[in-house]
Amino acid sequence: TSNTSTASFAVAAGGVVEQSPTIHTLTTGELLVTWAEPIGNIFGQRYTPAGATVGASILISDSATVGTTASPFLHSVAALSNGGFAATWTEGGDVRVRTFAADGTGGSDVLLTIGAGTDRDPDIALLSDGAGGADDKFVVVFQSAVGTPNLYAQFFDLDGTAIGTPVVLTAAIPSSEFTPSVSGLPDGGFVVSWIGNDGPNNTGDVRMQAFDADGTPRGTALQVTNTGFTPHPNGQAIAENDEITQRGLASR
Repeated sequence: TSNTSTASFAVAAGGVVEQSPTIHTLTTGELLVTWAEPIGNIFGQRYTPAGATVGASILISDSATVGTTASPFLHSVAALSNGGFAATWTEGGDVRVRTFAADGTGGSDVLLTIGAGTDRDPDIALLSDGAGGADDKFVVVFQSAVGTPNLYAQFFDLDGTAIGTPVVLTAAIPSSEFTPSVSGLPDGGFVVSWIGNDGPNNTGDVRMQAFDADGTPRGTALQVTNTGFTPHPNGQAIAENDEITQRGLASR
């Protein structure tokens, strides 16, 4: 294994405050770095593993809505098995999703709306069972504050076509749910963690729940913490260790 490294370098130096960076390894072997600017722009740049720039920077947020009411801090990106990637973000109380080909060419935005102006906190993950990609898709999990805040999942084909309509994930849970984090499981299902406000003194604790690939729950939601307010949970960490199997959430 090589331990070769390169010196740090500026990914974005446009004279504004860049923030909320993310980095992803695409299936092409390239790296994708994304970042946000305060006026609402979300950008990406591809690199070789050695750090050489590949192509021009990519405008991830749709050009028709740049600089309006976007919340770039809340963007999330997933590498797709076809070499491209998908991104999601909150804008004006709505959740938007956009897919990109391996060369960075973007499709059209898809608007997810449960309640106009009340949807936020999207996270995104590739769902793959490892069987060659024919059934691969991705899921966007987000919160809607219509009535009691619930979490919803919208599934997409790899080309960005929505599959059905949003599925409510937490209707059977008697609390309000916030800031979801989602990660795909090896069998094509997924696991979601979130903050629920049913902790001590109505403060937030982390919950987690595994789902089949169609959004059907596996068992019941589990309480991860019971100490009151907890920072943003990380479903990725949960999905990548043995806790899923130990807690009986894996596919049976």
